Amino acid sequence: METIKEKIRRYMIITERIDEIYSHFSKAMGMSESELCVLYLLDGEPSLSQRQICEQWLIPKTTLNTIIKKYEKIGYIQFEKIPNNRKEMRLRLTVKGKEYAATFLESIYRAEDKAMRETLKKYGDSFIEANECFAKELKSAFEKGLKSQSNGEEKKEN
Repeated sequence: METIKEKIRRYMIITERIDEIYSHFSKAMGMSESELCVLYLLDGEPSLSQRQICEQWLIPKTTLNTIIKKYEKIGYIQFEKIPNNRKEMRLRLTVKGKEYAATFLESIYRAEDKAMRETLKKYGDSFIEANECFAKELKSAFEKGLKSQSNGEEKKEN
């Protein structure tokens, strides 16, 4: 019987394998993982701000800025003003950007669709719900652990 620690390690290996699959695909397409993430995100959303992209995909701001400058220069991305917000701009794929993204995103979507359908046949929606629950519980546990650790350090200093 697996211990909790063994299950967590197994789960971490699985998530790393999934990341590796996307990484391998992006390299085969001649782009970085972050570039693929940006195009993937913008293809699925009407428009997102740089802040939203950084938060959702944990792409460092400097990396994102480099990608945006490159894709703006090529004509794949355009900026759009956000009403009542002078600081942020939304990013949107141009027609040229959508055409470029479609050349490889369609094969990603087909593979994801096939894999998810097979997984859902076996595990149902509980597969997604269980992963969401684990992420939420893990975040909460880390936050509580960090908070109690910092409180403990403050007490030791006093």
